Amino acid sequence: RHGDNLGFHCMAALYLTFLFSCFFTPSVLQYMGPRTALPCGTAPYALLCAVAVLPAMYGDCPVAAVVVALLLASCLLGAGASFVWIPHGIIMTFNTPQPYINNYEGIFQSYFNLAHPVGAVVAHAMTGNTGAFFIACACLSALGTLVLSTLRTPTSHALIPSKLPPPEPLSLRNALGPFYTFARDWRCRPIVMYGLMHATLTGAIPYLLPQFTASNEEMTTLFVVSAFTAMATAFAYGRAANMLGRRAVMLIGGGGTLLFCALLPLNTLESLPSSRCWAGRAAAFGFGVGNGVCFCNIGACIVGVAHDCSRVAFATRQIAFCMGCVANFLVLPELSAAAALASATVVVLFCLLNLFICPRFFCTEILPA
Repeated sequence: RHGDNLGFHCMAALYLTFLFSCFFTPSVLQYMGPRTALPCGTAPYALLCAVAVLPAMYGDCPVAAVVVALLLASCLLGAGASFVWIPHGIIMTFNTPQPYINNYEGIFQSYFNLAHPVGAVVAHAMTGNTGAFFIACACLSALGTLVLSTLRTPTSHALIPSKLPPPEPLSLRNALGPFYTFARDWRCRPIVMYGLMHATLTGAIPYLLPQFTASNEEMTTLFVVSAFTAMATAFAYGRAANMLGRRAVMLIGGGGTLLFCALLPLNTLESLPSSRCWAGRAAAFGFGVGNGVCFCNIGACIVGVAHDCSRVAFATRQIAFCMGCVANFLVLPELSAAAALASATVVVLFCLLNLFICPRFFCTEILPA
């Protein structure tokens, strides 16, 4: 009733606002600090869920009003998201001892990925009562915001190589100047490639899974398999990265992603009905491995090689991620399933090749500022 692609358009609006806000968030964070920014950034999550309740519970809402309300709430959430993910990077950089960054990042991302299977199972169970689902999400988001508001300011550790720089006056030049400088830095390209690859994975999965599955139950099963795999991969990331190195772990993650792209089409072969079970689950497993590694490795690598400019580095990662997500959410719904999967595969391959010609980015030692 509100348009077949309204969800994709809301996601595009969200990430477009997220993109532009990332240019100014590092400057604002100099005065707010991560502790204040986190609850401010998570509050719009509850607002979006509350707005989504209206069309779910009251079907006679004017279509135009619903569309405008959802788009505005998505834009507000996009602006708030930059106050969540960039502070996360700052906290990991300045409050985590370098020898333990792989472990800390893996633990954080494992808990983060736990929300995906839980959300998928709850959403599937409440398919017939969408209003109650969004009310529950709004309450959980509000509770999370309340918990984050009690966060204590972490103390710096002696093993942290950099200290937070003093704040500069708020101005357009001071906000955009560091991005211009960082764009000429050798560390910028691998961060952008990482962001684009991560965006391709994030943007492709909500479109591709419905195209290559026969029912909502099967789609939910594959999503839960990929989410639990991503959680387990993130949990094991710290030990694996410490033993094998971040570059070797990235190779494993890239292989899992390509496995997903290769096996997912087999899930629709009617001539091989027995292949549907193993091909779909193997594809979901590969996606989970790739997604879990990508989430962890980018944060650990930035902390390792860009601790002297972490605000701009993490913001650049999110800008590249948002650019890729906007393109995915606008373009993929207009393509056939095969063309969308082929496009995602090409982007992932291109990004992987660019990442592996920059070995310094995966260095496990502390690089000087």
